[in-house]
Amino acid sequence: MKNNNSALWQKFYEDLRRDILLSNFQQGQQLTEALLTEKYGVSRTPIRDAFKSLEREGLIEIIHNRGAFVRGFSRREKRDMFDIWYDLETRAIEWAIKRGEKEEFEVLQELYEVLEFYTAKLDTQKVMHIGLSFHEQIIKMARNHVLSSTMETYIDYVRILNSQEFLQVSELSYFLKYHRGILEGMEERDITASQGAFQELIKFVKNNHIL
Repeated sequence: MKNNNSALWQKFYEDLRRDILLSNFQQGQQLTEALLTEKYGVSRTPIRDAFKSLEREGLIEIIHNRGAFVRGFSRREKRDMFDIWYDLETRAIEWAIKRGEKEEFEVLQELYEVLEFYTAKLDTQKVMHIGLSFHEQIIKMARNHVLSSTMETYIDYVRILNSQEFLQVSELSYFLKYHRGILEGMEERDITASQGAFQELIKFVKNNHIL
């Protein structure tokens, strides 16, 4: 029963988190127990537990004696989020180049080849999915648990946003080019070149998707 309750809580938390990130709730909207029970079919305990986690993430604000209200992310916070991602993965690229094993570089190459395949197919959903796996592989190669744990949240946010066609067909060639630059720099053990290509990728995403 305990495992079942845990699974129900996890699903509710993920569903509510997803709906907040996708702006299915208005910013400032109050999340009442009645509303959430009707929408998600959950009881009071998982709602309170989910609120604690979402408040820690900054997605809701709990005001004493008033309730829980949707915060979401402002445009500035979204831009800041990608700046933080840039800072963290820039370091990860350096560590991955220094610490990565031959087999791990081969996995990175394979992911890039899959990225090429789905770019040719003009499949934006698959390109974004494989692109995020590419970055997860870099994080893995960096061999730092704190970095991995922190980056997991950022990548998860982007994965959720991807469900709303985050990437456009006209942007696929640029997306592929920047990833090729990251890979080539890493294979040549050129930290500066790889970091530079990643910087261009982040700049591209911020300029085209975060006003």
